[in-house]
Amino acid sequence: METSIKKYESGGCSETVLLPLTDIYETETGYHLIYEVPGISKENFEITANGRELEIKGNLNDYSPEGKKLVYGEYEPASFYRKFKTDENVDTDKIEAKLENGLLTLILNKKEEALPKKIKIH
Repeated sequence: METSIKKYESGGCSETVLLPLTDIYETETGYHLIYEVPGISKENFEITANGRELEIKGNLNDYSPEGKKLVYGEYEPASFYRKFKTDENVDTDKIEAKLENGLLTLILNKKEEALPKKIKIH
């Protein structure tokens, strides 16, 4: 997983924050936000929409299999965070989320009044 990694230090403690790669696509009916998060279960996500702000955050927990002793490790528990400002035409009551094959996909549907209308000729 290619990410932007930032270490924050405060009061002698440091925290690693991952900024996973994200692609955003627009369709006629909305936006698709695709967020690269391999190995993270859906229970580790917190997704909130507040006004036009969309926040995605959570934790990569320490993985320690029961009954096994770690002899070498590069994995480091960390948190992840992304924040986006949505288009004013997004219906935040109709945001959908799915997690599949290490990709979190958020579908941000446009409000009905923002969708293209076909004009009938009489």
